Amino acid sequence: MILPAEAELERPVLDFLLSNTPFYLYTKLRVSPVTQKLANLNSTQELQELFALQTSKDVRSSADVTLAYVVLVALSLKHYGEAEPALRRIPVHLLDWGVAIRDICLAKSVSEVHQYVPPAIKVLPPSSTFSQSAYTTRSSSQIASQGQQ
Repeated sequence: MILPAEAELERPVLDFLLSNTPFYLYTKLRVSPVTQKLANLNSTQELQELFALQTSKDVRSSADVTLAYVVLVALSLKHYGEAEPALRRIPVHLLDWGVAIRDICLAKSVSEVHQYVPPAIKVLPPSSTFSQSAYTTRSSSQIASQGQQ
């Protein structure tokens, strides 16, 4: 399990202390480099263990609580198939905004990304009979006069 350095948590702790809504905290932590780093360098299991470690302390500092929220958001950056069960399993009720942030994480997650690849099309060469077809155009007045006849 790779833990962030104390200096890396300075900005997230400040964001936590200044947050007035769970969504504001989520948006700040979602783009935080420390959240990205934890998600990239730790497995889902390691993130769950880190969350348990941070929330099991009898006396928690603001850095401990912030790290628990960072871990919660980092879990949402993992593959949905791994993240969704983990987010539902961990005891988020141990944090004041844990349930709200978990619900935001689940709502913002995407189960799968589908990319549409259109089928190949056949391009006709310029010498085809289609490109040599002659077209005649008529004005709307010509069409109207033809309809009256």
